[in-house]
Amino acid sequence: MKPTVITGYSKETDLGLELLAQNVYNALNPNPDFIWDETIMPQFRADIEAYSIMLVKAINGTPADTLAKKEARSRVVNGLKKIASGVNLQADYDLQKLQSSGLRLAKAKAKVGILPKPSGFAVKSGGNQGSLLCRADCHRNALSYLFYSAPVPAPGNIGEWRLTPSATHKKEINGFMPGQQYELKCAYQGSEEKLVFSDSVFIYAQ
Repeated sequence: MKPTVITGYSKETDLGLELLAQNVYNALNPNPDFIWDETIMPQFRADIEAYSIMLVKAINGTPADTLAKKEARSRVVNGLKKIASGVNLQADYDLQKLQSSGLRLAKAKAKVGILPKPSGFAVKSGGNQGSLLCRADCHRNALSYLFYSAPVPAPGNIGEWRLTPSATHKKEINGFMPGQQYELKCAYQGSEEKLVFSDSVFIYAQ
């Protein structure tokens, strides 16, 4: 992942945002690595000053003061986003230039790799005739949960099994023949195509 600075700062604390914005302004005025439209930095400075004033007024102020502080905060957040986008564009992935901006560097996402064998896979009868309720333990890197089922004896190629994907770790699946025994497996679907399957669960549909 090429280096960039973070563009979104809406989750900063009030005081943290004030300090960050002031540091960014100081780091970029002047900074020979970045060129700005003549209106950008004066407006950013004015927004920071207005926000600083409203932070103090809102401490023991009226609801109107609190609202004014939120509006001033929004202008600073938007200003930081505009400036951060400009920094990323002008720095062109140059780490030294990015670091000189006063903005925070975006963290590189670690490669997750193939997700492990699902744990806690269980199946029980569902709420309707011919339905089965499947569940597996949650996995934070799973993009979806894949539930596979087939009548016993199941085909050796799992590609021939019935596949039911789910966005959550629990799924009620309909359409099973009452009295028929089924074999079920599940797998976590992550960013990698390869799947690691759970142990099989055998159950008779009701």
